[in-house]
Amino acid sequence: DAVIPSKSNVALIEANRDREVARYTYGDFRNEAERVGALLQSKGFEPGHRCAILMSNQSKWLISATGALWAGATLVPLDYKLTGPEQVALLDHCKPRVLVTEYSTWRKIGGSPQLAEAAENMLVLVTEAPDKADLGRALRWETATEHGFVHHSRTRDDVACIVYSSGTGGQPKGCQLTHGNYLAQAEVLARLYPMAESDRYFSILPTNHAIDFMCGFIIPL
Repeated sequence: DAVIPSKSNVALIEANRDREVARYTYGDFRNEAERVGALLQSKGFEPGHRCAILMSNQSKWLISATGALWAGATLVPLDYKLTGPEQVALLDHCKPRVLVTEYSTWRKIGGSPQLAEAAENMLVLVTEAPDKADLGRALRWETATEHGFVHHSRTRDDVACIVYSSGTGGQPKGCQLTHGNYLAQAEVLARLYPMAESDRYFSILPTNHAIDFMCGFIIPL
């Protein structure tokens, strides 16, 4: 059975090479995830819409994914190590309603003519942008909203994620995975590798990869 943690328990610690960068309790994590979800909903986001996440490993990746999933999103985790043209091509293919990305990546792809054509109605949320940075039509991820968050439940048959994988070669192909797919995997892995409330889990794999998405995100939380 799932453990319901105390709001004051530490949910997530983010660290770089030298020091701790951020620490979130479960209460903090939930508040931030609901803020992101409310921000999406305030801009017309609806259940079933796609939310692409194009970021390096960091706490805002997990917070954004959780808020989007609670809003009923189909997540599209993208590889931040791809080239700008490759990232734009995948965005053009999946046509998300929302893109969550970091400032360095937005600077790399934001001026792409192909992206402008593919993303005319796409909301872009940019994390950690300098105070005076010109984000164009993008919004700051940290933007507050007065819109109240509405949680949208999904069924096991609803698509949870579109994961792009090229396998052993060739062009990446979008694999549609349902909530049922993820729940079945989580139930098996959690029995094989049970985690206690006092455990600390160290994750270094890219979050957009299927293994870390499950083993470094869904199961530990």
